[in-house]
Amino acid sequence: MRNYNIIPILFLFLLISCGEKQENTQAPPPQFSVVTIASQDITGFQYLPVSIEGVENIDIRPRIEGFIQAIYVDEGQQVKKGDRLFKLETESLNEEANAAKSAIDVAKAQVIAAEVEVQKLIPLVEKDIISPKELETAKANLAAAESQLVQASSSYRSVQENVNYQNVTSPVDGVVGRINYRQGSLVGRTEVEPLTTVSNVTNVYGYFSLNEKNYFQFLDETEGNTLEEKIKNFPEITLVLANESEYKHKGKIQTTTGQIDSETGAISFRAIFPNPDRYLTNGNSGQVKVPTTYRNALIAPATATFETQGVTHVYKLGADSALVSTSITLQSTVDNLVVLESGLTAGDRIIAAGISNARHGIKVVPQEMPLDSVLSSYNQVFKQ
Repeated sequence: MRNYNIIPILFLFLLISCGEKQENTQAPPPQFSVVTIASQDITGFQYLPVSIEGVENIDIRPRIEGFIQAIYVDEGQQVKKGDRLFKLETESLNEEANAAKSAIDVAKAQVIAAEVEVQKLIPLVEKDIISPKELETAKANLAAAESQLVQASSSYRSVQENVNYQNVTSPVDGVVGRINYRQGSLVGRTEVEPLTTVSNVTNVYGYFSLNEKNYFQFLDETEGNTLEEKIKNFPEITLVLANESEYKHKGKIQTTTGQIDSETGAISFRAIFPNPDRYLTNGNSGQVKVPTTYRNALIAPATATFETQGVTHVYKLGADSALVSTSITLQSTVDNLVVLESGLTAGDRIIAAGISNARHGIKVVPQEMPLDSVLSSYNQVFKQ
């Protein structure tokens, strides 16, 4: 007799066996490197456009009108204070100077004649031969002659100064810039362009601007009670040249306008850089690398972040080591770190790397790692 009741029992046994097999083959939770969020001081850098000018950058203009008779320098030439740069043709001024000198001679002769007349009349008045009125008239004529002499001498000095202005000299030590006029050009005081420019580039100024937010950050985070003290205490800055190399001499901020430009919303700063080798010239451009220190900042590795629809996220460990996708706001990025503004607090644990394999809600096996170890691994992989 066949026992048909054994078939359901065998089927049930097979189901239990398959279930146990599936349970035994289920993958274990994945392992991820985890870091704990903590606060620390960290220094980053802002890169801001900068324009370079010589400490002294002087337009050279003629004081008189005339034709350029000679040019004694060339563009880019180093000159000393007092060196001749140009000579202007002054033939007409020489004629005026000769005329003015002749006027002095005439005025001197008139003074001598008036003095003789006064001396001649004095004894005649004393002897009552002539009236005192005639002597007073002679003295008045002498005073008028002396006045004419003073005026003639002044006119001569004025003309002579103009003659001396035919030699255009450098007011400072520096480098000659572009020469805008050539020999034979008629120039004067009203020309739009100067004859040239002489720039003292032993030291150079670097002009750059901070926006309003960064300016207040500069005020809040720099030591000092006054703006002058904060500028004095601000660390040195680095100049990055147009070829992306760093200039070997550090600069120091000297001053700021302290006023927001209504058009740009920025505040202008001036830094000074040594230039003993005259490596920099007037008109150079580049960037200034301005240090910014974040005090007690919450930081995380950049490898821990990802973006979704323009919002930055990290995976935070929740209850039972389940991952929670958490949105964060960044204050800045410093090398391979991000400075957090909001979204996390000290003590939170986040996935440090491998986030492409992570998913919201999954349970993981956390592998605690110091932040320095994560960054060291990042450098080895990406900076070899």
